[in-house]
Amino acid sequence: MTMVDRYERVDVFSSAEYQRRIRGIRDILRERGLDAAVFLECSEETYAQWLMGVRFLEYMIVPAEGEVLGVLWDEAGPGAGEEPDFDRYLFQRPIRPVCGGLRFTDCQTDERVVSYLASLRPEKLGLVSPKRMTAGFAAALQKQLPKIVCEDISVPVAVFRAVKSEEEFAAIETTRNAQVKIFEALPMLVREGRRPSEITSDIHYMLASMGGSGVMSAMFVNNGPTDDMLSEHTLYGDRPVTPGDRMFVLLEGNAAGQQHVAFGRHLVWGEPSAQMLRFVEDEIRAHKYAASLMRADGETTLAKIAVKTRKFINSMGYMLQEQVGWNWMHSLGAFFYEQFSIEDYTENEPLRENIILHCHPVMYSYYTENERTLRREVFILNTYRVTKEGPKDLIRVPFEPVILG
Repeated sequence: MTMVDRYERVDVFSSAEYQRRIRGIRDILRERGLDAAVFLECSEETYAQWLMGVRFLEYMIVPAEGEVLGVLWDEAGPGAGEEPDFDRYLFQRPIRPVCGGLRFTDCQTDERVVSYLASLRPEKLGLVSPKRMTAGFAAALQKQLPKIVCEDISVPVAVFRAVKSEEEFAAIETTRNAQVKIFEALPMLVREGRRPSEITSDIHYMLASMGGSGVMSAMFVNNGPTDDMLSEHTLYGDRPVTPGDRMFVLLEGNAAGQQHVAFGRHLVWGEPSAQMLRFVEDEIRAHKYAASLMRADGETTLAKIAVKTRKFINSMGYMLQEQVGWNWMHSLGAFFYEQFSIEDYTENEPLRENIILHCHPVMYSYYTENERTLRREVFILNTYRVTKEGPKDLIRVPFEPVILG
């Protein structure tokens, strides 16, 4: 796999690592007696980047034996030739396969993709993201392979991908080191009169300068005076930093190997108020409790962690923010995300050893029982490695608020 820097292309994962990933998919096929895997939405989990080192793929086909085929997006050009014309898409230079046994083809019609599948003479197919199958693909499959048996293998593939190798953990550590350097530079970036938008822009520049790419998220928020515990960030907008303010920074992104880590901490200019300290201390308790439940014991799932964490936070007099799409314990990988997220299709899967999980339960309380529109909320964010014994902190930065000024 390669990453485009300002002037050159540099390797970020070894060929051996990619071969390991392909072997893992084929192990899943063999275990289920399947002849090939078809990734029907490569961008859904950025499987294209993970498995073939290319972002612009519509389909991937991984046969039980033989070469792996990547079909470019139709946005990459109107052609249907075998040789891909990468130059048509963002003037991209030809892509060198990241390891042996990979082949790319130009954008193809669904009929031609299925024709290639049919040439493999499969009896059983494994489908990744089957809900993303187009009507054209389904029609072609019915016409050309009317007796084919299909099986959804999205979960086993997601689980395999979520379990990190030692090479991936080395990349994760590099990402962590880059983000911690930025965090340590905040006292120089946060100065009286500077606006959050300016500080956020500086952080994004630093993330990119240290090798970040794909999704690079930096959130620097000025929450106003430390005694004002309102959670509505819009109350202060792009308010310049002022002595006595409390702030929050979240660093989240990819660096070497496109491996994602994230963490978020509170900052305060001057002495924090007793109210702020008490609230943040309660959140630290809640966060540590939720993280302590991570264990690869064959029984623990994210759904079970959510139930226990909710009860714990309720017992403290707070509520846990939960809604569809709000995944406060989740795993993130190359460019966007990967599975093992609360409220997704792996929430009931037992946690595996050596997956990474991000933890940031958002707890809140209302100011009064009668006023249900104003509430105070707080969270911190950290990244962990799941082991049989429990969580391993990958960030290693104290949770307590950072005092500035």
